[in-house]
Amino acid sequence: SLDYFGGKRTGDLMARIDLPIRQSVREPEDSDGFFEVADNGVTVRFAPVTERTDNRSMLLQDVAHFYRGPNPLNKKRTLTLCNGMFGRGVLGAVRALTDARFRDRNEAYLKERFPGADIFSILARVPIVNGRGVTPDWTDPATRLHEWPVVPG
Repeated sequence: SLDYFGGKRTGDLMARIDLPIRQSVREPEDSDGFFEVADNGVTVRFAPVTERTDNRSMLLQDVAHFYRGPNPLNKKRTLTLCNGMFGRGVLGAVRALTDARFRDRNEAYLKERFPGADIFSILARVPIVNGRGVTPDWTDPATRLHEWPVVPG
């Protein structure tokens, strides 16, 4: 995946966070990779959707991961991770809170869903239209794949 730190460093940081989500390594030859969620003894995988034709693979939907919480390397700072299986997923995670058309409603959703939380994580679908990733709308339940932590209410 593409990200600010590079794929290996993001994996190193995620391993230091007590989070029920892990990202598999994407192998171009044989796998599009996936995010794996282990919750209450149940493991679920969320993979991008691709269509393979004529020895070509076309990305139809990526998976984005957005995490915000304490920085495991500096407890006085926060860490924000925007990640995806492909670059379009990474961009979708970034744009969820920066795209002028979606940022206000996505931010309002976070405040309602995780009131006062110092730590949260969202896995979301990123639809691909004409080869471009569409900013995920977290207010749409069909977009959200997994949220953590589970907040009573």
